Amino acid sequence: MKIHASDIRIGMLLEYKDDLWQVLKTQHVKPGKGGAFAQIEMKSLNKNTKSIISIFAGRMADVGKDPVPIIQKSVKITKKMKKIKILWASTREAYNYMQANNCKCEIITMPPKIIEKVSKFGKSFRELTLDTVKTFYKDASEANFKI
Repeated sequence: MKIHASDIRIGMLLEYKDDLWQVLKTQHVKPGKGGAFAQIEMKSLNKNTKSIISIFAGRMADVGKDPVPIIQKSVKITKKMKKIKILWASTREAYNYMQANNCKCEIITMPPKIIEKVSKFGKSFRELTLDTVKTFYKDASEANFKI
């Protein structure tokens, strides 16, 4: 996959020569003669050190980008690197749990409200409907509405 030099940011991980490299510094250089170029300082990730690579999937989705292909590629790249794990971060909805699981992403962070929704997976539509009606009734009663 090719990317533009202007898209490279500090902290990014790049795959190069079957290794993962972290970008430390970037600089765009325009010498007196010749064309401009990007100068990038990187370091190789130590495959013997436990590392977690956080991919902010929710933030990607917030701006209309599907995080699944990037998570899948990251999991595939790091599969042979036993000490490097991929983390699905910024979970926005319960279905993200299914997406992360389908991508074989080993770690996902979820706020309590999302965990509560995931706990309802597998319920029938009838059970979900009854839960919803009971919640509406409880909310109406607490608000002193009469039905």
